[in-house]
Amino acid sequence: MELCPLKSRVFLSILALQGIHPSNPSFRLANECVGLVHALDKLPIEPGSYYMMDKGYIDFHRLYTLFHQARAFFVTRAKDNLRCEVVSEAEVDKEAGLISDMIVRLTTYKSAKSYPEENRLVVYEDYANNTVYTFMTNDFDLPALSIAELYRERWKVESFFKCKFQLKSVQVFQSKNAQFYQS
Repeated sequence: MELCPLKSRVFLSILALQGIHPSNPSFRLANECVGLVHALDKLPIEPGSYYMMDKGYIDFHRLYTLFHQARAFFVTRAKDNLRCEVVSEAEVDKEAGLISDMIVRLTTYKSAKSYPEENRLVVYEDYANNTVYTFMTNDFDLPALSIAELYRERWKVESFFKCKFQLKSVQVFQSKNAQFYQS
């Protein structure tokens, strides 16, 4: 299944900042002891790129100023305590595991002030793991299933790096062959 025609993709994990570019993929570790959200400040943000990140990176001010205003897209898991109001809801393919696809507005004072624009929440059930995930994104155009699939691709990259990092300490890893990370 082809996810979508993306110009470039960037994946973030707890262990590494990983920039994947079709012409020259590179992977970089954050070699400093900084909080997860502070790692975002060091990431080069490219307009039109997609950034998949764990919910530990959620900082609405950074999501808005670093990604949204730069016309870059993010996909992250929403935190359990997210407070928002539903602006609209689209129909979804329940057989594909989709539960809902909603446009939302943040409602707590600090969150709404930090991210004044609407977001999208895609709720997806992974039948293989019997787990429900809620993804938050600023992309309103991709199909809901593609949002869930993009985040699943992040897990594949993170698993690859977790294995590599356990074998030896890697600070910079670059490859001119984009095939190695494709399944």
